[in-house]
Amino acid sequence: DDDAKCVRLAGLVHDLGHGPFSHMFESFMKRFEAKQGNQGNAWEHEEMSARLLTHLVRRNRIDLSAYFSAGSDPEEHLNFVMLLIKGLGDEEAWPRALG
Repeated sequence: DDDAKCVRLAGLVHDLGHGPFSHMFESFMKRFEAKQGNQGNAWEHEEMSARLLTHLVRRNRIDLSAYFSAGSDPEEHLNFVMLLIKGLGDEEAWPRALG
């Protein structure tokens, strides 16, 4: 099932965005950004994981349609994986259409 594949993929890659020394690096990046006056876009490893996954898929020309049901949209699956990785904020509603 495509949804189960998306959940497995998200579980496998959700920590790609960790820098060296894991969460300690994330704390360092947040302090660095605050000193640069960039507090609105605090560095989060989940966001970086989603960005790295997208980059790897594009850079390596990975044909995601080979892994999902025929006729399904691989971009929608990738978007679902990224949403699973990043999660929703406390005020965000669950999306109605994920694919």
